[in-house]
Amino acid sequence: MSDEFPQLSADKRALLARELARRRAGAAAITARPRGDPPPLSLAQRRLWLLDRMSPGQPTYNATLTIRLEGALDAGALHAALDTVVERHESLRTVGVEHDGVPEGRLLDRGVRWRTAVTDETGLPQLLRADAREPFDLSTDVMLRASLYRVHAELHVLILVLHHIASDGWSRGVLFGELTEAYNAHVERREPQLRPLAIQYGDYAKWQHDAVASGRMLRHEEFWRQELAGADFVVNLPYDLTPGGAQDHLGERIAMDGPPGSGDAIRLLGRAEGATFFMAMLAASGALLFCLTEQEDIVLGSPVANRQRPELEGLIGFFVNTVVLRVRLGGDPSFRELLRRCRQTAISCLAHQDMPFDRLVEIINPRRIAGRNPLFQVNYRMQGIAPPPPQLTGLKVSRMLTETGTARFNLALGVVDQPDALRGYIEYSSSLFRPSTPTIWQAELVNIVVWAAQDPEIKMSVLRRRVLADLERARAAVAARSAQSRRPIRRG
Repeated sequence: MSDEFPQLSADKRALLARELARRRAGAAAITARPRGDPPPLSLAQRRLWLLDRMSPGQPTYNATLTIRLEGALDAGALHAALDTVVERHESLRTVGVEHDGVPEGRLLDRGVRWRTAVTDETGLPQLLRADAREPFDLSTDVMLRASLYRVHAELHVLILVLHHIASDGWSRGVLFGELTEAYNAHVERREPQLRPLAIQYGDYAKWQHDAVASGRMLRHEEFWRQELAGADFVVNLPYDLTPGGAQDHLGERIAMDGPPGSGDAIRLLGRAEGATFFMAMLAASGALLFCLTEQEDIVLGSPVANRQRPELEGLIGFFVNTVVLRVRLGGDPSFRELLRRCRQTAISCLAHQDMPFDRLVEIINPRRIAGRNPLFQVNYRMQGIAPPPPQLTGLKVSRMLTETGTARFNLALGVVDQPDALRGYIEYSSSLFRPSTPTIWQAELVNIVVWAAQDPEIKMSVLRRRVLADLERARAAVAARSAQSRRPIRRG
């Protein structure tokens, strides 16, 4: 069942499940290719490979998983368990090699990139940050590397770094689940009980290429041409710094924490209109961007898991797709009316999420602007609860956060799907914004959620006046603090 509609009624969820089953039944099956054939790269993998060739040595698409291990660790079993995972999933051993200007896949016969070191807790953050930012060579490297740091006999820290070309958010849960079984099996001197994989990521990539070539994507192409006709693909954000040519992808995250009950309040408003939390926060995000830009037609990009088929659920790979969502704010709608528009947009666009984003860019062919992502510059993300850490025999395992210091988009609005207070983050390009600006904006997004929940009939024009007044006060406060910090110290 798709995760994009978690709050629909039981009847509507059943109806949607039947529709998804009908679509799967009507589509060609994903079958295993002859195992001697090299794995093709998917459309999304080709894009990342080409981006890496244009700007090599960047950590922009690194993803980290850092865990703290307390207790008697069997380092040999951990190494062997990670090798087991890499051996199972071809995606982690697939590299790109250029042939006639087009990247093709080639399989490596190697295990995880493994290294160990001894450190103390003082030096640990710097080591983890360096690991997170170390680039991959997409033509030669296994796409999973592991560094195990021994702090003392009963404390180790493991950082796993994957490249996005071989994994996505869903893949991390698969990795943790298989690591649990493989490690425990090696400790207990038995064979890991892992279900055989009927297909590999390369089989999905071949199926995707066949779908495009055979015309099975034509109905999706027609929908997207109509949906995006006349759209303005540039969001004119008030940048602190002038956008340059090439993006350096340096960035940071700022946490968003709403007051108690704020998340539940907007969730209940959405349910009253037959909308999910995803749709309600899409409306709130669109309202914030309208307040910042006064644009009445805003295009956002939003990632979806893209694993509608059960045979894809247990694979590690780059399945996530980007759906383009057009928020229409013309006519000074109330928040309730905007929510209804966003609900309809989300339902129709998610029904056509099978269109690969890279293929969508080709058929829409927007005007390219240096330093800007095609079709959208603002990313809107809904995140579920993070997968639990591995449950390793004899160890207390806990997650740690290690950031890469990068941003893939000019601005990303992330919201966590959890009860009670609104939680999330803003990720921003540090080459375009000073930290104070997204800090102010995340507070205004929380305010919009609170105001909309209190008065769903509030008009966008009223919201904008409130937000602009808040922004002016916040900018004045920042300027005052800056002036205070520059004031010379008088010495007696």
